Amino acid sequence: MSNLEFLPEAFLDFCQRLLENKDTFENEPLFRTIINRCYVAVYVTLKTELLKRGYQYSDNYKDYKKVERDVRREFKRNGKCIQDQLSTLREARKKVDYDYPFPDHLDRIYVDYCLSISQKILAKI
Repeated sequence: MSNLEFLPEAFLDFCQRLLENKDTFENEPLFRTIINRCYVAVYVTLKTELLKRGYQYSDNYKDYKKVERDVRREFKRNGKCIQDQLSTLREARKKVDYDYPFPDHLDRIYVDYCLSISQKILAKI
């Protein structure tokens, strides 16, 4: 186990800085990285919050469906249904990780959208 603390805001700050760089405008590898990091920042933050609230998960990477289900259950109760946004980010992450060539609709606007969703979710937690 690492002694490094996971800081989701640092992931999103990094993504924001990448987008502010003019060289990023049409850079497929950076778009893929940004979307992936947005999802990871939100997923790990939500899973950590759910663990604090008494939910239990294995260290298995396949917990994402259980986490999404519990996010819907826990946050809907509090008037914050963010599971749909998490699902949107997961689908975007799947596309950028597994679709080749790079999907046409995943352009700069879509990357900005994913970053915005991530920031909004983290602000709600």
